[in-house]
This record gives sequence, C-alpha cells and structure tokens, in this order.
Amino acid sequence: MAALPDRCEVVVVGGGVIGVSVAYHLAEAGIQDVVLLERKELTSGTTWHAAGLVGQLRTSINMTQLARYTSQLYRGLEEDTGQATGYRQCGSISIAATAERFEELKRSASMAKVFGLEVNVLSVAEIAEKYPLIQTDDLYGGIHIPSDGYANAVDITQAALLLDYIAFKEWVWVNRIRHICIVSTSGITNISRVAPKNCITNFLWFHIVYVVKNFD
Repeated sequence: MAALPDRCEVVVVGGGVIGVSVAYHLAEAGIQDVVLLERKELTSGTTWHAAGLVGQLRTSINMTQLARYTSQLYRGLEEDTGQATGYRQCGSISIAATAERFEELKRSASMAKVFGLEVNVLSVAEIAEKYPLIQTDDLYGGIHIPSDGYANAVDITQAALLLDYIAFKEWVWVNRIRHICIVSTSGITNISRVAPKNCITNFLWFHIVYVVKNFD
C-alpha cells in the first residue's frame, strides 16, 4: 500500500477531469508539492458520463477566453502524451427559435470576434445547408463556430496523468488531512471556516497522484 507524504503544499480533492486539471495546471505553474485524492477510481464520478462538448463561446470575455484555452490545450494533449483523447473539432451550430434569441446570438458573435474566435452568423437557409436533417420552419437564424468540438472526458483525464512529471499510486488509506487550506474542484476553501484547521477526518479509500516534476 502506498504511503501518503508527511506534508504537502496543496491537496486537490476529487479525481475527475476538473481535479486532475487543477493538479496539472498547478504543476505547470511550478508548484511541485501537490497531492490529488480520489475516494474511488479516477473519473468514477460525473466525469465518466460527461457529454464532452467543447464549446468556446460564453457570456463573458473572460469565460470565452478560458474556453478557448481549453480547446487549445486539448489539441496538443494527445500529441504530448500519446494518449488518445477523442478530441474532434467538428464545429457547432447554435440556433434561435425567437427573434430575441437570434439578436442575443448575433451580439455574442460580435463579442467573440473581438478576441479572434471565428463565429459565423447563419441564415435559416444556411443552417439547413450545413445540417439538412434539421427542421427550420420555426427558426430565425443561428451561429456556427467551426473550431468547437467534443472530447472524451475520461481519456482527457488519463492523458493529463501520462505527462512525465505526474506519478500515479492508488488505493491509499487516508484518515486525516492536516492543512491550512485545500484546493477542491469547487475552488479554494479555508479549512478554518468548515472545521478545526488542522483536523479533517474522512476515513475513505483514495487514489493518489503525486505531481513530482523538477523545476530548475
């Protein structure tokens, strides 16, 4: 049975695609002492049945830029690790069944062009041309994003763990975490707000990932 380290700088709780992404990006940022905990199998929670849609257009510039970064990361992850990620950039079409929704989509398209995301406004005829199976009688128009796509969330998670600075050990018994704060899949939580700061007891079986890259 693998032993937990006596101490670490960051604990990430949750071994789905979000938790592994947090560990991956902490390592990329130069934080060497990261432990990721998962109570069962990696990706055994909601990740394994995620739809895996990779859309880039959001309601704010910051969220759109973050989604664009995700798309760019997925494009290179398979090449970097050799693990198939199922990532395909097949494009997406968002449709509007009301005039108000069509105006909203057009405003979003204008915002996206400010930071270089290709978005094409489509007429009803153009929607039918791109996707002949759709019924267009009640549509006002839509937008097309050629670089949108989909991926397999489980494979994405496994690919992130194959990078040369992440070692994986499994089935580690954890009965107490002593730390000032933890990074969870829902963000940074100050332990002093939820429990005595040096005593959190879970009594669960965990998988564990050690991020062990050496940064010179």
